[in-house]
Amino acid sequence: MLASPSVQGDDVLQLARASGRYLRTPASLSNELRSAIRSGHGLPLITDAAKRMAAVDADGLTEVFGTCAGHEIVTVLGDAESLMAELNDAGVQASHMDWEAARDQAMQTHDPKRYKRAMRERAD
Repeated sequence: MLASPSVQGDDVLQLARASGRYLRTPASLSNELRSAIRSGHGLPLITDAAKRMAAVDADGLTEVFGTCAGHEIVTVLGDAESLMAELNDAGVQASHMDWEAARDQAMQTHDPKRYKRAMRERAD
C-alpha cells in the first residue's frame, strides 16, 4: 500500500509527515525508544520503520486483513429507535447496545468503590 506507485509527489510527503507526527515531542520520542528497548526489538524497530512500511503491499494487506471481512463493527451514535429503523430498512444487520449500562456493569464488577461514587454523583 505505502509502496504503491499511486502514492507520488506531495502525497508521499503528506504520508511521511503523518507517519512521523507521533514522534514530534521529546516525550513521545522517549516513550517510543523505551518501548522499543523494553520489547526486546531495540532501535531497529524505529530506525527500520520506513523500510517495513515500504515493504507493505496489497497482497500483504489482503493476507493480514482478509479474515476480517464480514466481521466489521461500526458504532453509530444517536437516537437508537430511529437509527435502528433506518439501518434495518437499509438491510444492515444491527444491534443496540446500551453503553452506559455496560459501563456501569463493568465498573460495578471491577471497581465497586468507583461505581458507588459515580452513583452518588449522578444522584446529586
